[in-house]
Amino acid sequence: MSKRRDRKSFRKSMRNAGCLSALVVLLVVVGVIVLLAFIAHDPSGAASGINYWWGRLGDGARAILHAPIDFFNALLTFVEQVGG
Repeated sequence: MSKRRDRKSFRKSMRNAGCLSALVVLLVVVGVIVLLAFIAHDPSGAASGINYWWGRLGDGARAILHAPIDFFNALLTFVEQVGG
């Protein structure tokens, strides 16, 4: 490969890495802003911790959030039964 092509691919990869880094930083900033908005809206709930928010969720939302845990527990049980 020529040096010029190597430089272009390096610049392109650095530009892509920079865009990805900027996107991650932007998502973190938006997450912090949303979290602060929730805390400002209901400071007593924020002081109660995650259990307060978990209790306020509906059954459907709780089931969706708990589904990956249930899946991996079932997978672990299956592997233990097959292996043992």
